[in-house]
Amino acid sequence: MERWSVATNDLYKYAVVHKEEASWLNFFIEDAVMTICHWFPPIPLPKWKVTIDGEETTYRDWYGTTRDLFHIWICEPTFQLMHKRRKLSFSKELDLDEVTELLWYSDEEDDDPPTIIEGLEEIRKLQAELREKRSKLKEKIIRDKTGKSEGDSGEGS
Repeated sequence: MERWSVATNDLYKYAVVHKEEASWLNFFIEDAVMTICHWFPPIPLPKWKVTIDGEETTYRDWYGTTRDLFHIWICEPTFQLMHKRRKLSFSKELDLDEVTELLWYSDEEDDDPPTIIEGLEEIRKLQAELREKRSKLKEKIIRDKTGKSEGDSGEGS
């Protein structure tokens, strides 16, 4: 199974498009654990005094909540383990403005919530736009990588 992702860096104004390959189970485990981590209840830990790494502190000051503990001891190690078992088959750094223009849109005219039918029509329209934008981005990446577009046969005209 493969997964395409876009990682952005607003500070340095660049984005990285990459494709990872792994088994479906790898992606499923990561997504399941991340979902549990997100919904895990954030119950504050008690203020019991302890010494950790030679520093006098409390469990609440050191760890925070039960969600933080779950993230530290289960979510993050699982993510790292799954990530080690993936193959990065493609990675390309691009200009952030270019990627934003191709992949994201703004809907500032959203005064009234749409009806279900209007919403479905809008979703279909946005999905079509997104497919077209992804196609353009893919073609640009291929063109940058090979020096010719997908439709070119490589023969001179």
